[in-house]
Amino acid sequence: MAYLKKSDLQKKYEELSSLYQEGITNALEKSRAKLQQKYYKGTLKACLNGFAYLRKLEFIHLAIATVTNNALSTVKSAPTELSKVKELLKQQLIKIQAYNANNLTKVAEHLAQSLAIKVGSLKKPIQLLNFTYRNSGINSQFSSRFHQVLKSALQAKNIELAEVSNAILYDAFQRNTYQLKGCYWEQRESNQIRLVILLEEGSTGKLITSLDLYLNRSVLQKQKIRFVPANYRKALTQIKVFNQNQSPTRGGLELDVWTNKGKQNPIFIKGEEVKFYVKANKPCYLRFIYHLADGTTVLLLDNYYIGVNKINKVYEIPQVFECAAPFGLEILHLNAQARQFRGISIQKTEGYKVITGNIAEFLKSSRTSSSKNARAETKVLITTLDN
Repeated sequence: MAYLKKSDLQKKYEELSSLYQEGITNALEKSRAKLQQKYYKGTLKACLNGFAYLRKLEFIHLAIATVTNNALSTVKSAPTELSKVKELLKQQLIKIQAYNANNLTKVAEHLAQSLAIKVGSLKKPIQLLNFTYRNSGINSQFSSRFHQVLKSALQAKNIELAEVSNAILYDAFQRNTYQLKGCYWEQRESNQIRLVILLEEGSTGKLITSLDLYLNRSVLQKQKIRFVPANYRKALTQIKVFNQNQSPTRGGLELDVWTNKGKQNPIFIKGEEVKFYVKANKPCYLRFIYHLADGTTVLLLDNYYIGVNKINKVYEIPQVFECAAPFGLEILHLNAQARQFRGISIQKTEGYKVITGNIAEFLKSSRTSSSKNARAETKVLITTLDN
Protein backbone atom coordinates (compact mmCIF):
# COMPACT_ATOMS: atom_id res chain seq x y z
CA MET A 1 0.00 0.00 0.00
CA ALA A 2 1.40 3.41 -1.01
CA TYR A 3 0.95 6.64 0.93
CA LEU A 4 1.24 10.23 -0.28
CA LYS A 5 2.27 13.22 1.77
CA LYS A 6 -0.43 15.85 2.10
CA SER A 7 1.86 18.35 0.37
CA ASP A 8 2.43 15.96 -2.55
CA LEU A 9 -1.29 15.30 -2.86
CA GLN A 10 -2.02 19.02 -2.78
CA LYS A 11 0.58 19.62 -5.51
CA LYS A 12 -1.01 16.90 -7.67
CA TYR A 13 -4.45 18.44 -7.27
CA GLU A 14 -3.13 21.88 -8.16
CA GLU A 15 -1.52 20.46 -11.32
CA LEU A 16 -4.85 18.91 -12.29
CA SER A 17 -6.60 22.20 -11.56
CA SER A 18 -4.28 24.01 -13.98
CA LEU A 19 -4.81 21.27 -16.57
CA TYR A 20 -8.61 21.51 -16.35
CA GLN A 21 -8.54 25.31 -16.49
CA GLU A 22 -6.45 25.06 -19.64
CA GLY A 23 -8.98 22.54 -21.03
CA ILE A 24 -11.82 25.02 -20.45
CA THR A 25 -9.86 27.84 -22.09
CA ASN A 26 -9.08 25.70 -25.13
CA ALA A 27 -12.68 24.50 -25.38
CA LEU A 28 -13.99 28.08 -25.31
CA GLU A 29 -11.49 29.21 -27.93
CA LYS A 30 -12.40 26.31 -30.19
CA SER A 31 -16.11 26.90 -29.69
CA ARG A 32 -15.76 30.61 -30.56
CA ALA A 33 -13.71 29.78 -33.67
CA LYS A 34 -16.30 27.24 -34.83
CA LEU A 35 -19.06 29.78 -34.22
CA GLN A 36 -17.30 32.29 -36.49
CA GLN A 37 -17.14 29.56 -39.12
CA LYS A 38 -20.88 28.99 -38.53
CA TYR A 39 -20.18 25.33 -37.81
CA TYR A 40 -22.98 24.81 -35.32
CA LYS A 41 -22.35 21.21 -34.29
CA GLY A 42 -18.62 21.75 -33.75
CA THR A 43 -19.38 24.89 -31.75
CA LEU A 44 -21.72 23.04 -29.40
CA LYS A 45 -19.44 20.01 -29.03
CA ALA A 46 -16.51 22.20 -28.00
CA CYS A 47 -18.67 24.10 -25.51
CA LEU A 48 -19.90 20.87 -23.94
CA ASN A 49 -16.29 19.71 -23.60
CA GLY A 50 -15.74 22.87 -21.58
CA PHE A 51 -18.59 21.94 -19.24
CA ALA A 52 -17.06 18.49 -18.74
CA TYR A 53 -13.78 20.13 -17.69
CA LEU A 54 -15.76 22.45 -15.41
CA ARG A 55 -17.22 19.45 -13.53
CA LYS A 56 -13.70 18.08 -13.02
CA LEU A 57 -12.43 21.49 -11.92
CA GLU A 58 -15.21 21.77 -9.33
CA PHE A 59 -14.26 18.38 -7.91
CA ILE A 60 -10.56 19.28 -7.76
CA HIS A 61 -11.23 22.55 -5.94
CA LEU A 62 -13.29 20.63 -3.40
CA ALA A 63 -10.45 18.11 -3.02
CA ILE A 64 -7.91 20.90 -2.49
CA ALA A 65 -10.16 22.49 0.14
CA THR A 66 -10.33 19.14 1.94
CA VAL A 67 -6.58 18.53 1.82
CA THR A 68 -5.86 22.05 3.09
CA ASN A 69 -8.51 21.79 5.82
CA ASN A 70 -10.86 24.06 3.88
CA ALA A 71 -8.25 26.80 3.74
CA LEU A 72 -8.02 27.69 0.08
CA SER A 73 -4.90 29.77 0.59
CA THR A 74 -3.14 28.00 -2.26
CA VAL A 75 -6.05 28.61 -4.58
CA LYS A 76 -7.34 31.94 -3.27
CA SER A 77 -9.15 32.72 -6.47
CA ALA A 78 -10.90 29.34 -6.66
CA PRO A 79 -14.48 30.62 -6.10
CA THR A 80 -13.85 33.55 -8.44
CA GLU A 81 -12.33 31.29 -11.10
CA LEU A 82 -15.26 28.90 -10.98
CA SER A 83 -17.82 31.69 -11.18
CA LYS A 84 -15.98 33.27 -14.08
CA VAL A 85 -15.69 30.11 -16.18
CA LYS A 86 -19.30 29.16 -15.42
CA GLU A 87 -20.45 32.52 -16.72
CA LEU A 88 -18.22 32.32 -19.82
CA LEU A 89 -19.54 28.87 -20.68
CA LYS A 90 -23.12 29.96 -20.01
CA GLN A 91 -22.79 32.99 -22.30
CA GLN A 92 -21.17 30.92 -25.05
CA LEU A 93 -24.01 28.40 -24.86
CA ILE A 94 -26.56 31.19 -25.19
CA LYS A 95 -24.77 32.48 -28.31
CA ILE A 96 -24.80 29.01 -29.84
CA GLN A 97 -28.45 28.23 -29.28
CA ALA A 98 -30.73 30.62 -27.48
CA TYR A 99 -33.34 28.64 -25.57
CA ASN A 100 -36.42 29.90 -23.77
CA ALA A 101 -35.67 29.87 -20.04
CA ASN A 102 -39.34 30.70 -19.45
CA ASN A 103 -40.52 27.37 -20.82
CA LEU A 104 -39.86 24.00 -19.15
CA THR A 105 -40.44 22.06 -22.36
CA LYS A 106 -38.03 24.28 -24.35
CA VAL A 107 -35.29 23.78 -21.76
CA ALA A 108 -35.77 20.00 -21.98
CA GLU A 109 -35.75 20.13 -25.79
CA HIS A 110 -32.54 22.15 -25.74
CA LEU A 111 -30.90 19.55 -23.49
CA ALA A 112 -32.06 16.72 -25.78
CA GLN A 113 -30.74 18.55 -28.86
CA SER A 114 -27.37 19.16 -27.18
CA LEU A 115 -27.01 15.50 -26.20
CA ALA A 116 -28.01 14.32 -29.67
CA ILE A 117 -25.25 16.44 -31.22
CA LYS A 118 -22.60 15.71 -28.60
CA VAL A 119 -22.87 11.95 -28.24
CA GLY A 120 -24.09 11.08 -31.74
CA SER A 121 -25.02 7.42 -32.03
CA LEU A 122 -24.67 5.82 -28.61
CA LYS A 123 -23.81 2.14 -28.36
CA LYS A 124 -26.06 1.64 -25.34
CA PRO A 125 -29.40 3.11 -24.21
CA ILE A 126 -29.67 5.86 -21.61
CA GLN A 127 -31.21 5.39 -18.19
CA LEU A 128 -32.84 8.68 -17.22
CA LEU A 129 -32.53 9.27 -13.47
CA ASN A 130 -34.41 11.81 -11.37
CA PHE A 131 -32.66 15.15 -10.81
CA THR A 132 -32.08 15.84 -7.11
CA TYR A 133 -32.22 19.07 -5.15
CA ARG A 134 -28.75 20.46 -4.33
CA ASN A 135 -27.15 17.07 -4.92
CA SER A 136 -28.76 15.85 -1.69
CA GLY A 137 -30.30 12.69 -3.08
CA ILE A 138 -33.73 14.15 -2.26
CA ASN A 139 -36.30 14.73 -4.99
CA SER A 140 -39.19 17.15 -5.37
CA GLN A 141 -42.30 17.64 -7.45
CA PHE A 142 -40.07 19.44 -9.98
CA SER A 143 -37.81 16.35 -10.19
CA SER A 144 -40.78 14.24 -11.23
CA ARG A 145 -42.20 16.79 -13.68
CA PHE A 146 -38.87 17.50 -15.38
CA HIS A 147 -38.24 13.75 -15.71
CA GLN A 148 -41.50 13.40 -17.66
CA VAL A 149 -40.83 16.39 -19.93
CA LEU A 150 -37.20 15.44 -20.58
CA LYS A 151 -38.17 11.84 -21.36
CA SER A 152 -40.50 13.06 -24.11
CA ALA A 153 -37.83 15.43 -25.49
CA LEU A 154 -35.19 12.68 -25.64
CA GLN A 155 -37.58 10.29 -27.37
CA ALA A 156 -38.43 12.98 -29.93
CA LYS A 157 -34.70 13.09 -30.81
CA ASN A 158 -34.70 9.28 -31.24
CA ILE A 159 -32.39 8.83 -28.26
CA GLU A 160 -32.92 5.30 -26.95
CA LEU A 161 -34.01 5.18 -23.32
CA ALA A 162 -33.97 2.21 -20.96
CA GLU A 163 -36.23 1.69 -17.97
CA VAL A 164 -36.13 -0.91 -15.22
CA SER A 165 -38.55 -3.50 -16.61
CA ASN A 166 -37.15 -6.48 -14.71
CA ALA A 167 -35.82 -5.53 -11.28
CA ILE A 168 -34.34 -9.01 -10.83
CA LEU A 169 -31.82 -8.16 -13.58
CA TYR A 170 -31.08 -4.65 -12.25
CA ASP A 171 -27.31 -5.24 -11.90
CA ALA A 172 -26.94 -6.22 -15.55
CA PHE A 173 -29.29 -3.40 -16.55
CA GLN A 174 -27.03 -0.79 -14.92
CA ARG A 175 -23.89 -2.17 -16.55
CA ASN A 176 -25.43 -1.96 -20.00
CA THR A 177 -26.67 1.62 -19.97
CA TYR A 178 -25.46 5.19 -19.80
CA GLN A 179 -26.91 7.22 -16.95
CA LEU A 180 -28.28 10.71 -17.48
CA LYS A 181 -28.60 12.41 -14.12
CA GLY A 182 -28.23 15.79 -12.50
CA CYS A 183 -29.06 18.17 -9.69
CA TYR A 184 -30.42 21.69 -9.41
CA TRP A 185 -30.01 24.77 -7.25
CA GLU A 186 -31.86 28.05 -6.98
CA GLN A 187 -29.75 31.05 -8.09
CA ARG A 188 -31.19 33.72 -5.82
CA GLU A 189 -29.28 36.59 -7.41
CA SER A 190 -30.81 35.88 -10.84
CA ASN A 191 -34.10 34.26 -9.74
CA GLN A 192 -33.23 31.20 -11.82
CA ILE A 193 -32.89 27.45 -11.31
CA ARG A 194 -29.49 26.11 -12.35
CA LEU A 195 -29.53 22.53 -13.64
CA VAL A 196 -26.25 20.59 -13.73
CA ILE A 197 -26.53 17.65 -16.13
CA LEU A 198 -24.18 14.66 -16.25
CA LEU A 199 -24.05 11.78 -18.72
CA GLU A 200 -21.99 8.90 -17.31
CA GLU A 201 -21.02 5.36 -18.19
CA GLY A 202 -23.34 3.13 -16.12
CA SER A 203 -20.75 0.46 -15.31
CA THR A 204 -17.82 2.73 -14.34
CA GLY A 205 -19.28 6.17 -13.61
CA LYS A 206 -16.93 7.69 -16.21
CA LEU A 207 -18.10 11.16 -17.26
CA ILE A 208 -19.13 11.27 -20.93
CA THR A 209 -20.33 14.87 -21.10
CA SER A 210 -21.86 17.61 -18.96
CA LEU A 211 -23.98 20.72 -19.37
CA ASP A 212 -25.42 23.57 -17.31
CA LEU A 213 -28.88 24.95 -18.11
CA TYR A 214 -31.00 27.62 -16.49
CA LEU A 215 -34.74 27.91 -15.93
CA ASN A 216 -36.57 30.95 -14.60
CA ARG A 217 -38.13 30.20 -11.20
CA SER A 218 -41.26 32.10 -12.21
CA VAL A 219 -42.14 29.23 -14.59
CA LEU A 220 -42.42 26.80 -11.69
CA GLN A 221 -44.15 29.33 -9.46
CA LYS A 222 -46.83 30.02 -12.10
CA GLN A 223 -47.47 26.30 -12.57
CA LYS A 224 -47.33 25.73 -8.79
CA ILE A 225 -44.55 23.16 -9.18
CA ARG A 226 -42.58 22.78 -5.93
CA PHE A 227 -38.83 22.70 -6.54
CA VAL A 228 -37.79 22.47 -2.88
CA PRO A 229 -38.50 18.98 -1.49
CA ALA A 230 -41.19 18.74 1.14
CA ASN A 231 -39.80 19.10 4.69
CA TYR A 232 -36.30 19.48 3.25
CA ARG A 233 -34.51 20.43 6.48
CA LYS A 234 -36.18 17.61 8.37
CA ALA A 235 -35.18 15.19 5.61
CA LEU A 236 -31.54 16.27 5.84
CA THR A 237 -31.65 15.64 9.59
CA GLN A 238 -33.07 12.16 9.00
CA ILE A 239 -30.28 11.31 6.56
CA LYS A 240 -27.70 12.57 9.06
CA VAL A 241 -29.12 10.32 11.78
CA PHE A 242 -28.85 7.26 9.54
CA ASN A 243 -25.31 8.18 8.49
CA GLN A 244 -24.01 8.71 12.02
CA ASN A 245 -21.91 5.95 13.60
CA GLN A 246 -22.24 3.80 10.51
CA SER A 247 -19.94 0.86 11.13
CA PRO A 248 -17.70 -0.49 8.37
CA THR A 249 -18.34 -3.72 6.51
CA ARG A 250 -16.78 -6.71 8.30
CA GLY A 251 -15.99 -10.26 7.31
CA GLY A 252 -16.21 -9.67 3.57
CA LEU A 253 -20.02 -9.48 3.65
CA GLU A 254 -21.38 -7.57 0.64
CA LEU A 255 -24.95 -6.36 0.51
CA ASP A 256 -27.16 -4.57 -2.00
CA VAL A 257 -30.80 -3.54 -2.07
CA TRP A 258 -32.97 -1.69 -4.59
CA THR A 259 -36.57 -1.07 -5.59
CA ASN A 260 -38.66 -1.93 -8.65
CA LYS A 261 -37.62 1.53 -9.91
CA GLY A 262 -33.93 1.00 -9.23
CA LYS A 263 -31.69 2.35 -6.50
CA GLN A 264 -30.68 5.89 -7.44
CA ASN A 265 -33.21 8.45 -6.19
CA PRO A 266 -36.43 6.62 -7.15
CA ILE A 267 -39.74 8.47 -7.01
CA PHE A 268 -43.04 6.75 -6.27
CA ILE A 269 -46.39 8.41 -6.85
CA LYS A 270 -49.51 7.82 -4.76
CA GLY A 271 -51.04 4.43 -5.58
CA GLU A 272 -47.92 2.90 -7.19
CA GLU A 273 -46.56 -0.44 -5.99
CA VAL A 274 -43.22 -0.42 -4.14
CA LYS A 275 -41.16 -3.62 -4.19
CA PHE A 276 -37.74 -4.38 -2.72
CA TYR A 277 -34.97 -6.67 -3.92
CA VAL A 278 -31.86 -7.85 -2.09
CA LYS A 279 -28.61 -9.67 -2.82
CA ALA A 280 -25.86 -10.84 -0.44
CA ASN A 281 -22.64 -12.72 -1.11
CA LYS A 282 -22.64 -14.77 2.11
CA PRO A 283 -25.19 -16.46 4.36
CA CYS A 284 -26.58 -13.81 6.72
CA TYR A 285 -29.59 -12.49 8.61
CA LEU A 286 -31.30 -9.34 7.36
CA ARG A 287 -33.12 -6.59 9.23
CA PHE A 288 -35.25 -4.24 7.10
CA ILE A 289 -36.08 -0.86 8.60
CA TYR A 290 -38.30 1.67 6.82
CA HIS A 291 -38.34 5.31 7.91
CA LEU A 292 -41.55 7.07 6.88
CA ALA A 293 -41.81 10.73 5.89
CA ASP A 294 -43.58 11.63 9.15
CA GLY A 295 -40.67 10.31 11.25
CA THR A 296 -42.20 6.93 12.09
CA THR A 297 -39.73 4.03 11.88
CA VAL A 298 -41.16 0.66 10.93
CA LEU A 299 -39.69 -2.84 11.19
CA LEU A 300 -40.55 -4.45 7.83
CA LEU A 301 -38.73 -7.76 8.26
CA ASP A 302 -36.42 -9.10 10.95
CA ASN A 303 -33.92 -11.97 10.84
CA TYR A 304 -34.80 -12.74 7.23
CA TYR A 305 -32.29 -15.49 6.43
CA ILE A 306 -30.18 -15.68 3.28
CA GLY A 307 -28.95 -19.28 3.18
CA VAL A 308 -26.19 -20.86 1.14
CA ASN A 309 -28.67 -21.60 -1.64
CA LYS A 310 -29.55 -17.89 -1.89
CA ILE A 311 -26.13 -16.21 -1.92
CA ASN A 312 -25.27 -14.04 -4.94
CA LYS A 313 -28.85 -14.37 -6.13
CA VAL A 314 -31.48 -11.66 -6.29
CA TYR A 315 -34.54 -12.17 -4.11
CA GLU A 316 -37.71 -10.15 -4.04
CA ILE A 317 -38.84 -9.37 -0.52
CA PRO A 318 -42.19 -11.14 0.01
CA GLN A 319 -44.08 -7.95 0.80
CA VAL A 320 -45.49 -5.43 -1.68
CA PHE A 321 -46.29 -1.92 -0.50
CA GLU A 322 -48.47 0.82 -1.95
CA CYS A 323 -47.27 4.41 -2.04
CA ALA A 324 -49.52 6.40 0.29
CA ALA A 325 -49.44 9.35 2.69
CA PRO A 326 -47.43 10.68 4.43
CA PHE A 327 -45.38 11.85 1.44
CA GLY A 328 -41.79 13.06 1.31
CA LEU A 329 -38.35 11.51 1.86
CA GLU A 330 -38.42 7.90 3.06
CA ILE A 331 -35.43 5.69 3.82
CA LEU A 332 -35.10 1.94 3.45
CA HIS A 333 -32.27 0.85 5.75
CA LEU A 334 -30.94 -2.69 5.55
CA ASN A 335 -28.64 -4.34 8.09
CA ALA A 336 -27.05 -7.74 7.61
CA GLN A 337 -24.93 -9.87 9.90
CA ALA A 338 -23.83 -13.48 10.30
CA ARG A 339 -25.67 -13.92 13.61
CA GLN A 340 -29.31 -13.34 14.41
CA PHE A 341 -30.31 -9.84 15.55
CA ARG A 342 -31.45 -9.28 19.11
CA GLY A 343 -35.12 -8.58 19.74
CA ILE A 344 -36.28 -4.95 19.69
CA SER A 345 -39.16 -3.07 21.25
CA ILE A 346 -42.04 -2.54 18.82
CA GLN A 347 -45.63 -1.44 18.98
CA LYS A 348 -48.22 -2.54 16.44
CA THR A 349 -49.98 0.48 14.97
CA GLU A 350 -52.41 0.27 12.02
CA GLY A 351 -50.78 -2.94 10.86
CA TYR A 352 -47.21 -1.57 11.14
CA LYS A 353 -44.55 -2.81 13.57
CA VAL A 354 -43.45 0.61 14.80
CA ILE A 355 -40.08 0.79 16.54
CA THR A 356 -40.40 2.58 19.86
CA GLY A 357 -37.77 4.77 21.48
CA ASN A 358 -35.01 6.92 20.01
CA ILE A 359 -34.12 5.95 16.43
CA ALA A 360 -30.47 7.06 16.81
CA GLU A 361 -30.05 4.77 19.83
CA PHE A 362 -31.78 1.94 17.99
CA LEU A 363 -29.43 2.28 14.99
CA LYS A 364 -26.43 2.36 17.31
CA SER A 365 -27.52 -0.84 19.05
CA SER A 366 -28.16 -2.56 15.70
CA ARG A 367 -24.59 -1.76 14.64
CA THR A 368 -22.96 -2.92 17.86
CA SER A 369 -21.82 -6.50 17.59
CA SER A 370 -18.75 -8.67 18.05
CA SER A 371 -15.82 -8.00 15.73
CA LYS A 372 -16.08 -11.68 14.79
CA ASN A 373 -19.63 -11.16 13.53
CA ALA A 374 -19.57 -10.37 9.79
CA ARG A 375 -21.86 -7.44 9.02
CA ALA A 376 -22.81 -4.87 6.38
CA GLU A 377 -25.46 -2.22 5.84
CA THR A 378 -26.87 -0.12 3.03
CA LYS A 379 -29.82 2.16 2.34
CA VAL A 380 -31.98 3.63 -0.42
CA LEU A 381 -33.40 7.16 -0.37
CA ILE A 382 -36.94 7.13 -1.74
CA THR A 383 -39.16 10.12 -2.51
CA THR A 384 -42.95 9.65 -2.37
CA LEU A 385 -45.27 12.22 -3.93
CA ASP A 386 -49.01 12.83 -3.91
CA ASN A 387 -48.97 13.64 -7.64
